Amino acid sequence: MIILGSTTMHQSAEFLSNAVEVPVLNPGLVALKQCEVLVQLGLSHSKVAYQPPEALSDEALAAVPPVF
Repeated sequence: MIILGSTTMHQSAEFLSNAVEVPVLNPGLVALKQCEVLVQLGLSHSKVAYQPPEALSDEALAAVPPVF
């Protein structure tokens, strides 16, 4: 089995599959399928470890200095 190490290699998956006689895992498709399974199971990230950001108000945005 060949597991491509980066989604930047996804275009080589089909070529490798045809060139070698072992399974080739495309990282892009694996990541997409993992997301589908997580949604189907109703699972998500930890709400404790990854708390949602504070709600921004117009005042908070107005206080950000312009860049240019």
